[in-house]
Amino acid sequence: MQTLFILALVCVGAYANFGEGGKQGLLNGHNNMRSKIAKGQYVARGTKKESGTNMLKMKWDSSLESSAQGYANTCPTGHSTIPSIGENLYYYWSGAGISNLDQFGSMAAAAWESEFQDYGWGSNKFTMSLANTGVGHATQMAWALTDKIGCGIKMCGPDASKGGMNRVAVVCHYKIQLVFFISISSTHSILQRKLLVQEYLQHWSHLLCLSKWNQMRAIYRTLRLIFSNLNVLWV
Repeated sequence: MQTLFILALVCVGAYANFGEGGKQGLLNGHNNMRSKIAKGQYVARGTKKESGTNMLKMKWDSSLESSAQGYANTCPTGHSTIPSIGENLYYYWSGAGISNLDQFGSMAAAAWESEFQDYGWGSNKFTMSLANTGVGHATQMAWALTDKIGCGIKMCGPDASKGGMNRVAVVCHYKIQLVFFISISSTHSILQRKLLVQEYLQHWSHLLCLSKWNQMRAIYRTLRLIFSNLNVLWV
């Protein structure tokens, strides 16, 4: 009897990229869920959720695919330290040979989304308490302004820790839409600058995932907005 083990983790063998079928399976898995959330049609753990806002359609990004494939080629056992990206990992073990790697595109997306079915979520606003409920991979799929995804896959071969079963590693990298600016001139008073910055922060308040580095960068640039004569801030 063939034994299977599947494991998803939050953020030896031939090298292989996803084919078009694998890419489409990943895109469909993400965008179908995102569309339902945006329309208020998504049901998580038996509860129909409120509609989301500013939900963008994800598109495949070749640069993210390259970074994800590069990390997948290392047969990772944990998350990377690549800055300024989101990351999901998926592992699959099988006692039989594995030839069709494209099948793991839709399988990975389904495994990550299943966290919403297992645990649900209490609010459309992301908090650390929500993250600690076990929905880290699913929320990575659902960030409102995430519009780019690229994924890689590696057939890693026999895994001694699993009795020599073959292991497949899937890595997906994500980026949010980061083009937003505030015009501030030297004629603006400090109060006016603070109000513009407040508007800026409100614009980004619904973003669900920023790395520590991006958080520090946002704070630094916000302070520069208030106390400098910058004309434009690009995030």
